[in-house]
Amino acid sequence: MMRVDWKSSVEMLSSLSIFRGHPSAELSSKSQHQVEAVGTMLATLQQFKDRVARLGQELYTHVEVLRRQVATRESVITGLEAGKAESALKVTSLDEIVEHDQGSRSEQLGIELEDFLQRL
Repeated sequence: MMRVDWKSSVEMLSSLSIFRGHPSAELSSKSQHQVEAVGTMLATLQQFKDRVARLGQELYTHVEVLRRQVATRESVITGLEAGKAESALKVTSLDEIVEHDQGSRSEQLGIELEDFLQRL
């Protein structure tokens, strides 16, 4: 987890107009810890954002694979309508592939997201 350099944060906050002329040139120890805590929370949120973005990209890729499989399936069905008996076997095996891929990948993404949310 990323730590924040509280001294540079204090210097930045001290330069703000609301702190100018304040009797204390330094923030209190409690304030320093609060600045550190906020920095740590921001780092955690950034990690969460990155993780959600990665999972979103994986999900998008998974959906694209499913779309291609559906397009393949539709072309096989079109072949069936044309009376090709050989295509019937492809539809059966394609159904099995789609069901297996769809279930296992979706389940894995769900478990990863749930695990990450529980760690927060």
